[in-house]
Amino acid sequence: MNERAVILGDLSGLQGFLFAVAAGQGGQAKRLRARSFYLQMVTEVAAQRLRVAAGWSQNAITFCAACKCLLTGPALSAGQLVRVEAAARGV
Repeated sequence: MNERAVILGDLSGLQGFLFAVAAGQGGQAKRLRARSFYLQMVTEVAAQRLRVAAGWSQNAITFCAACKCLLTGPALSAGQLVRVEAAARGV
């Protein structure tokens, strides 16, 4: 039986950053889009870091949006697990 592993990433606590757009100065929609794009890029970079740490192919990234990512691949060895945990902590 081929065992599979699942890695779920969730960047929490970012709603304050996303919606902390000063009102009354104009251009709020543009700044909101810019912040949303920034958070999407941070999420995608986090997913790539986890994928590389696990030693999986690009196809391992199943979902990446809304400050969440889901990766699936072959079962992780103990060494791979240590690298994934370090990548998740940003070490």
